Amino acid sequence: MRLIFISLFIFMISGVLLLPNFTLPVKVDIPDQIFLYGPLAIMVLTVLLQFEALSHFKLKAERLKKAKKLDEMKAQLQKLLDKENKQVSKLKDFDTKNSKLSKELSEEKTRLAEFKNKVVNLKNSEKNLQLAFQNEKKLREKESQDNKRLKEFSTKESVLTLLSLLQQHGRFVDFLMDDVTSYDDEQVGSAARIVHHGCAKVLAEYFDIKSIEKNEEGAQIKINSEDIELYSLLGEVESGTSPVGKIVHKGWATSKIELPEVIATNSNKDNFIISPVEVEVR
Repeated sequence: MRLIFISLFIFMISGVLLLPNFTLPVKVDIPDQIFLYGPLAIMVLTVLLQFEALSHFKLKAERLKKAKKLDEMKAQLQKLLDKENKQVSKLKDFDTKNSKLSKELSEEKTRLAEFKNKVVNLKNSEKNLQLAFQNEKKLREKESQDNKRLKEFSTKESVLTLLSLLQQHGRFVDFLMDDVTSYDDEQVGSAARIVHHGCAKVLAEYFDIKSIEKNEEGAQIKINSEDIELYSLLGEVESGTSPVGKIVHKGWATSKIELPEVIATNSNKDNFIISPVEVEVR
């Protein structure tokens, strides 16, 4: 803008200096020095114009430099903004991941608490099971002992009943417990017939007794090694051999054992009753 005003000012001065040559009707003598003022003024103005142009170009260069620097600053600022945006994006991602991790951590804590509760419940269940097993073991041991006692008691009662039947039908206990040395052979033989008849009847009812060996007593036999458990060998026997010997007793075996049914306990506080005391009441 200043260049325009300066150029217009130079144009006006030049016109003023040249105006007398065109407007005056009468030729006027103008001193020669006057004509020097115009070129000098033009030169001065031209110098001023040059300074102004240099100033203008310098200012323009500074403006361009400042504009370039401003663009660089804008580019740097944009880079910083982009970097900040990236940092903000990363921070958002981090916040998102942190929130996700916090949620997973909370869920994991919940699962851990549930697992701890399950472990506690399992431990309690294990303790209860151990107590139950111990109680069951004690009950089984008690049941086993009770069964053993009951079996022993039942066996004793059955044997006692069998012995009572032998006493009842054959006077077996009377015959064995009596001192027969004070009786003669005829009396002992007569009593033995009663005992034999009654006891044989009882044995035939509850047992199926037969002789093991079919040969008669006094016969010579050879014993096979696989049947050795059926024989009671009297004398010296070499191991690994099949002994030969004379039959002394044919042996007995039964294919049936049926103990009599217990009708009564037949026991008191101190003793098992085989046969009660018989009292004839008058």
